Amino acid sequence: MKLKIGILLAVLVFVVTSVLYINTIKRVENSSVPSGLNDYTILITQGETGDMIIDKLVTAGFLPDSGAMKLYVRLHPDLVKGVQAGYYVVEEGMSVRELFASLKSGAFESSLTFIEGWRREEYAAYLAKEKDKDFALEFYALTEGLEGKLFPDTYFIDANTTPELLVATMTQTFHDRYDSVDLSEKPSTLTKDELLVVASLIERETYDPTDRAIVAGIVLKRLAAGMGLGIDASTQYAVASKNADQSGVADAILSDDFTWWPQLLNDEDINIDSIFNTRKYAGLPPHPICNPGISAIEAVIFPVASTYWYYLTDSNGIMRYANTLEGHNANIAQFGVSQ
Repeated sequence: MKLKIGILLAVLVFVVTSVLYINTIKRVENSSVPSGLNDYTILITQGETGDMIIDKLVTAGFLPDSGAMKLYVRLHPDLVKGVQAGYYVVEEGMSVRELFASLKSGAFESSLTFIEGWRREEYAAYLAKEKDKDFALEFYALTEGLEGKLFPDTYFIDANTTPELLVATMTQTFHDRYDSVDLSEKPSTLTKDELLVVASLIERETYDPTDRAIVAGIVLKRLAAGMGLGIDASTQYAVASKNADQSGVADAILSDDFTWWPQLLNDEDINIDSIFNTRKYAGLPPHPICNPGISAIEAVIFPVASTYWYYLTDSNGIMRYANTLEGHNANIAQFGVSQ
């Protein structure tokens, strides 16, 4: 009797396991890339294993659970064989086999990395070196009015990538990232465009995330009080723009030694008559002075309140704060100012 029960249990376990196994396989085979995802792009890098690629695709929402997929691939190893590094755009509705087949083309020939805090002319100067002169100058012409919205990131391109496509990709990435940020806590006195202007100032003025939130609090407090901001970075933007206009913007972009963030060397620089000179004109500049990253944007959304009204980066790169102008001047005398 015990033997019969043992056999029955073994058969039952086998049947249940087989049913679960078959259902798992069917679930994978019947699955497809869903609609309604925020992002349909995926980056496959050199050296990633089949399991790593599966985990990445599952995390992106393109595949069902990782365990089921890995079991399926054990039965169909050809599925991941031949997958190449690349930046891919996945189509909704793709089956599992169609998805993996699409990852075998090697979808880019090079990458471009744009740094947080660059202005659009710096983007163009970088493209002149990485692509060519005509590509760079066309990019610059197409980005008029888009300062602040050319999201700094790494972009993957191929021989068919045009300046128009690159600009469209950058601005779409900006909207995707910016729209994903919770703006419900943003200072009520700022519009979304003004928030971006402040973020661009913070991006150029600070580097440490902790300092960024404190400096954002100081800038917003000074704005609310009607005080001049006196931000060096905005004056640097004005001086560089004037210098570029004098030499010809195209020549400045293509030059190896043009400085887009010059030191403010004399009274003429500091007192330049430009609406971007926040020592001379109250309020915010009319548009962002650079393209900020998410860290700077979040610092403006979640500023840290403090008793400080002044700040500076000293000659050793350390942020120094003061409650009064006298204290600020004492910090300058004691610690110097970063150049």
